[in-house]
Amino acid sequence: MNDRQPSGRETGGDPDRASWWTRVTAPGRTRTVTAITAVAVVVAVILGVTLSGGTSPTAQHRPEARPPGPTATTTSRPSSRTTTASVPSGSVASAPTTAAPPPVPSAGAYTSDDFARVVTGGWGTAPTGGPWSLVKGAASDVSVNGSAGVIAITAGSYLTVDHVLVLPATSVRDYAGSFDVSFMENINRVNPQYGGVLAYLVARFQNTGANGYYRLGVVWDAASRRLWLRTQNPAGKGHAGDFTIETNTGIDPTADFPGGAPYGPYHVKVRITGSGPTTFASKLWKAGTPEPGGWMLTGTDANNLGPQVAGPIGIRASDDLQGSPGSYLNFTAHVVIGHLAVGPATS
Repeated sequence: MNDRQPSGRETGGDPDRASWWTRVTAPGRTRTVTAITAVAVVVAVILGVTLSGGTSPTAQHRPEARPPGPTATTTSRPSSRTTTASVPSGSVASAPTTAAPPPVPSAGAYTSDDFARVVTGGWGTAPTGGPWSLVKGAASDVSVNGSAGVIAITAGSYLTVDHVLVLPATSVRDYAGSFDVSFMENINRVNPQYGGVLAYLVARFQNTGANGYYRLGVVWDAASRRLWLRTQNPAGKGHAGDFTIETNTGIDPTADFPGGAPYGPYHVKVRITGSGPTTFASKLWKAGTPEPGGWMLTGTDANNLGPQVAGPIGIRASDDLQGSPGSYLNFTAHVVIGHLAVGPATS
């Protein structure tokens, strides 16, 4: 079994856009120095006075039956073409760079990590948020390459092959977060029919059990070959205690990146708020393109199927590509995470 399934998308205002994501820039100004000004400068120097020019800142898978639950409406962006670009088996393309990453959060951030270090067998320590801890998966599969965190996952049951890393020094209930994701292999080259390759931001982590945390993120779906937004608990679609909402964004990574891997980066922004019930929102867009004005996926866990209390922030990745139900493909996915930023959720 795998952990993917279709749904819809809801648009609306983006209450976080005026929050800690707001950037402040300070462009310089060109000034013409006249003869009179030059004389004034000379006089000022003689008198021991310092003159300075100011600047003016400008604020700127489908096999599992979809369980009943919250619905989400969608305004998809279907692609008009599908271009397949393969990465040779066993190879990994060079690490992607992000032309315009989401802004780093302010001093009130819960965590911020640009992965500007090199680590093997783990993810080291985030500049804000403390040491990363691998709570599920093999240490040999995780690393930091100097600009991003990398997770290698060989296809298998999402209940056993997924990798989860958390920041134990953090403890948050509500937050707004963003991260970049790139996929280093084209899933189309193995013609998968079920499952997908997934990357999530973890919320309220308690344990790796069926109801031990929430995860909000993106799936490169096998059946549709498109990117889906999905929010769920770890139970798995169709299983007891499952909570899942999702929507097909219509985004085709092979159309966005026809030259081949890396397929990304894509910006992912999410929000989780409330307790009994908890509400969710998320959006996704290609780096270098305008951010969508509204949330693309929203929903509420009315049955409290995930933690309703604070817990550590984390990252989760998985790969459950199948040719037929339960027949996992010989495919190792490398999921690349960059520019992680999590801060207060504002309304």
